[in-house]
Amino acid sequence: MQRRVIGPLSPRVNYLEAAIRVAESLLRMPDPSPAAVRLLRRFAANIPGASQGARPAPPELVATAAHAELKIHQDQDLAARQEAAARVRAQLGDAEQLFGSRMRVIPHSGTGA
Repeated sequence: MQRRVIGPLSPRVNYLEAAIRVAESLLRMPDPSPAAVRLLRRFAANIPGASQGARPAPPELVATAAHAELKIHQDQDLAARQEAAARVRAQLGDAEQLFGSRMRVIPHSGTGA
């Protein structure tokens, strides 16, 4: 369940994990295609310490920078996902956990606006 829920940091963690996978894939290629190099450059542009401007970023640099940032966010993201997954398990039945639940009206709290 924790892999199915999304926390506030999940998009960033997923982005960094994808950047690492692309960089590691390029490291295994003897002659990466221009499209693969462009993809890595696009990832690198959004990772602090990974971009080299117009020049292609070395895959090692991108992977290292992405790992460094991932180390900062990964535990907090996992904790948020685990907490949300626990709430889902407590509040939803098996079918709702698999397929989702209907939208429900939340009563007004009466705090006034």
